[in-house]
Amino acid sequence: MASQETRPAGQPPEPLWRPGRRRRAEAYDVKREAVIATAARLFQEKGYRNTTLNDIAASLNVTKPTIYYYVQNKAEILAECRARVWDGISKTIQDATESRKVGLEKLEIFLKSYAEAISTDYGKCLVMTIRDVGSEDAELQKFRQGLREATQVLRDIVAEGIKDKSIASCDPRMAAFAMYGALNWITYWYDPSGPNDPSEIGEAFVQLFRTGLKPRKGR
Repeated sequence: MASQETRPAGQPPEPLWRPGRRRRAEAYDVKREAVIATAARLFQEKGYRNTTLNDIAASLNVTKPTIYYYVQNKAEILAECRARVWDGISKTIQDATESRKVGLEKLEIFLKSYAEAISTDYGKCLVMTIRDVGSEDAELQKFRQGLREATQVLRDIVAEGIKDKSIASCDPRMAAFAMYGALNWITYWYDPSGPNDPSEIGEAFVQLFRTGLKPRKGR
């Protein structure tokens, strides 16, 4: 993995930029979030390896020492991006699995929520940097395991729907992989400035898959 830029020993941080009237702790959180959000966008555009802390600082019109006030290095930023995506995916899994609805309705909950989570800058950053950071990244391995578990949940939901007859008979494994691949591919074509927001994309995917998975009359 490429070496990480880390705050030089003894280097004092520069004052916070754009001082406001918020309490100091609140201002710190807001500005740290701005650093992470800006980095997520740059990781998408330039790649994780090709993005430097200087690039992030320039995008925020601050200096590199200012960035060190909020994060230690790029690895910390990427870990924060992953955590934000995983929060959304974990909620998706929880909402779907804890529902008392039939399989098809659980599937709709999963698809819509996952599409919304993966359409964020953090979701796009995650998918587009998976190959960029290198397979030796321990946090990436943990995240990949989490994604495999999410795929298994999707398979289980499809199997449940087949059993309760809300989903047509099919191979749950193939169905889950097809849907999961389509959902993750959103990150490559979704444009936040386009006509559809993440919620609308999620709903569109629900309708597409729902039409294909509903039992056919006479079959």
